[in-house]
Amino acid sequence: MVSVFVLIAGMLGATFLLRPYFMQSIALHPAAYVANGIGLILGAAANLFVAAAFNKISSETYHSFMGISMIGWSVIGAVGGVALAVYGWTL
Repeated sequence: MVSVFVLIAGMLGATFLLRPYFMQSIALHPAAYVANGIGLILGAAANLFVAAAFNKISSETYHSFMGISMIGWSVIGAVGGVALAVYGWTL
């Protein structure tokens, strides 16, 4: 469950921090897509650090949400983030 919150936090942070920057050169909706995509990528990277920290605490601990591990959520977030950013950039 922590994984999903880290990914959402990355998207929210990027939306508020990067969207105004991108809106200087592109329209609102593409800027939001690109910012959210970058946020998902950053959230996925942060999620990997959280997974590494959990593994340092205890190697027997297995954290999953909906049957997907933290590394799995990171991969999903990174792939989705790249797709979202590319889609926004091509609009």
